[in-house]
Amino acid sequence: RYRNCEQAAEQHSNFYHFAKELTHAVSHHGTIVKKGKVSAFYHGVCETLMPQQIVGYYGKGHLIHCPLSTTSNRMVAKNFSQSQGVVLTFTGFDARYFSLSWLSDYA
Repeated sequence: RYRNCEQAAEQHSNFYHFAKELTHAVSHHGTIVKKGKVSAFYHGVCETLMPQQIVGYYGKGHLIHCPLSTTSNRMVAKNFSQSQGVVLTFTGFDARYFSLSWLSDYA
């Protein structure tokens, strides 16, 4: 568990180049959500978040500009979030995705 955001950023900086290339690949070659078979994505978080952290400041929500592990199966996200966590639902957005279920331990 990380003590602060700086510690998390330092540890995850090793993945910078991988994330950059993955983001490029998805943005140029991924399936557009509106044209794919999936209409909603779920992300399980195994901690309770404060409301402003969920909906964003001033109700504007969050923009995510990095790879994010999601699932199209709500129950997979629910199992990952455990009893004290939350499941974030992403719908109604213009984005691209790759199905990487073959790499997942949770598929």
